[in-house]
Amino acid sequence: MGGNNTTTNNTTNIIINNNFAPNPPTPNFIDTLLTWVNDMVSGSPFPITGDLNKDEPTLQTAVQQVAITAFLQKYNYAYNGANTSPPNYNGSKFFGTPEDFTNVAQNVLATNINIYVTNDLFIDDSLIPQWALKKMRNDLATWVQVVAGKPVIKGWQIAPYTRYYNDPSGKENISVDAQTLYTIVDALDQKGNPQKTLFLSFVGVWYGVSATFDLTPPQGTQKELVKQQVVGYGN
Repeated sequence: MGGNNTTTNNTTNIIINNNFAPNPPTPNFIDTLLTWVNDMVSGSPFPITGDLNKDEPTLQTAVQQVAITAFLQKYNYAYNGANTSPPNYNGSKFFGTPEDFTNVAQNVLATNINIYVTNDLFIDDSLIPQWALKKMRNDLATWVQVVAGKPVIKGWQIAPYTRYYNDPSGKENISVDAQTLYTIVDALDQKGNPQKTLFLSFVGVWYGVSATFDLTPPQGTQKELVKQQVVGYGN
């Protein structure tokens, strides 16, 4: 975990270490993670080549694609990075589109999760209203910590993250629409110690809305509906 590039590199290193370890807690590590993603897609599966230099980037692309598809199913508008257009966005400067693929080992301190959220997801203080900044960061850090504490699972899970913050001055509220894809496996940490480890793909948007709106987040759809919409490799 760490800054944008550091987080990606750290996640890559964890995957490499587990893939080449003599006796990893989860055998065939990259193959297993990619196979689980392929269970969620329609059409051609994402390729598993046995070449980690190809398979690791494919994994990052695959989990992001599933998360983006699940975002559309949940919120009824498309996630497109900085070009995302939430229907209730009021056009103010309060706008951001955080996305990341990270890992959190069981032995990671809660303070480090807070640092990760600050450095990677809710980055620019000037674009987040001061009345909302601490609450937004703390809420997401707490959510990540709770998910990281769940038992080991088989497969990837879709989990939306939706928050709404009311401006105490009644001027401009903040909405957070995000979608995540995660799995929790037994993996070696950076020191080679086996740890229960969360792998998490996060795509989202936070934005200003008129204080007159009383937004009720739409109901999300289930994994099978996401599977119908996720296009596999080569389609």
